[in-house]
Amino acid sequence: MCLRGVITVTLILALTGCGNLGFRDGGPNHSFNPDSVAEIELRVEPLSRGGNPDSYSQSGKTYRVLKSSSGFTQQGGASWYGTKFHGRKTSNGERYDMYAISAAHKTLPIPTYLEVTNLENGRKLIVRVNDRGPFHSERIIDLSYAAAAKLGYADKGTAQVKIRAIDVAQYQREKLRTTPSHIPAQVSTKPLQIPVTAIAVKATALPVEIYAARAASAEKIAPTSHSVDGAGSRPLPIKDSSDPAISQPIYIQLGAFASRANAELMIKRSHKAQISKIAVATIQPVTRSSGVVYRVRLGPFTNKNDASIILQQLLEKNIGDPRIFYGS
Repeated sequence: MCLRGVITVTLILALTGCGNLGFRDGGPNHSFNPDSVAEIELRVEPLSRGGNPDSYSQSGKTYRVLKSSSGFTQQGGASWYGTKFHGRKTSNGERYDMYAISAAHKTLPIPTYLEVTNLENGRKLIVRVNDRGPFHSERIIDLSYAAAAKLGYADKGTAQVKIRAIDVAQYQREKLRTTPSHIPAQVSTKPLQIPVTAIAVKATALPVEIYAARAASAEKIAPTSHSVDGAGSRPLPIKDSSDPAISQPIYIQLGAFASRANAELMIKRSHKAQISKIAVATIQPVTRSSGVVYRVRLGPFTNKNDASIILQQLLEKNIGDPRIFYGS
């Protein structure tokens, strides 16, 4: 399909040999259902340390990496890559997974989230750029095998597509505004006064690992109380459930973690960021088939407007993977 990585031709041939690996690229040798692959969750991310040089050369041609993806659109050919590169490092150091949703682009900053539209069948998919390529004059983007399968051109090999860069913070705000809710948008005249007190975390706590929560917002979880209230802190008062203005409580989820230590570390990060007027933070253990996951949530909020203000602060400060949830 195309060469991988931002390295010189000499290094490609000597070290990776992507052009001469002795076998052809292709899809899996077993049946694959693209519907089994969940769409990716968007989150605000800093630029990767790897894969973002000012410029690089490939096959005698120099490419300049864009400083920003804001307003970027492009139309042209798309290809995909699979078994030949499965498990190898991408340009930003991540491992390529042909069964995940990802993409390679020659000049967009890494990572960039793109909406890809297959112009031949109208299908759309959001992908995350974490690699360089395709180094082919007639192609503008190289997708993972799974992404190509979801867009309906894996068997064909190539397709004409249109790509559009997504402003993640704006996308989150628009998604919030269009989220169905029985709760009317109100402008609160009273500021929230509930402080967050951090849980003490050992110095040996692991770095934060955010696992995107894929549970639907309507999923009901029996909350286990692990409140981080300090002395004198009080939960935000909630109107009686019979009040027609409030049908269910509102929470902001910062992330879901494989270890409780990292969930506690996320609460400490939110406190250190000095986000004003924030609600009480709690940890909710949830048992899944793969094990226990620890959710960190802020709330409950009395109205959507208050939650929106806090969500915006979290996005701007790059705290966790914040999103709105309705219900306990």
